[in-house]
Amino acid sequence: MVKQFIPVLLLITFRCFPQQTDTVLPKAIDLNNFDLSVKPSDDFYNHVNGNWLKNNPIPQGNSSWGSFEVLRHQNSEQIKALIEEIVNVNSASPGSERQMIRDFYLAAMDSVNLEKHGEETLLALFAKIDSIKNTDQLATVMGWLQLNFCNAAFRFYKNWDPKNSNHIIAFIDQYGGYALPDRD
Repeated sequence: MVKQFIPVLLLITFRCFPQQTDTVLPKAIDLNNFDLSVKPSDDFYNHVNGNWLKNNPIPQGNSSWGSFEVLRHQNSEQIKALIEEIVNVNSASPGSERQMIRDFYLAAMDSVNLEKHGEETLLALFAKIDSIKNTDQLATVMGWLQLNFCNAAFRFYKNWDPKNSNHIIAFIDQYGGYALPDRD
């Protein structure tokens, strides 16, 4: 059920909250990030990034910190603010995108109900997995998982054909924990 709401959430974010056109785009290369006290011939990395590194220490709990992490953090904060705005307004018309976002968020935040029913759902899922006795049952359960919960062993998706960008084709690839994660 959660999987069904994710595309709706993204769509609603862009429909309900049009992008501002008066925003100032950041510079591609910001000379304020350069540390001019370091000679480029001695340490080019610190010459180009020195002030940015001094002004942006790695936050506690992060293994790295860069412009993409900053962007991800800002994006998360903006989405959080949009969702909280929707949740705090009770005037969404029934069946509207705002009402669907509100209902989805409130259902996810209902920890009492999740604690009450969460284990039942997982136990039923584990029982289904434990009941696999042969390859036919494995295929059936993997298909059911794929349709209802998650990518089970393989990920199916569509994307542009790398040989002909006029076509969108189906892709399949390995998905999941078949290798050790990176240390971060």
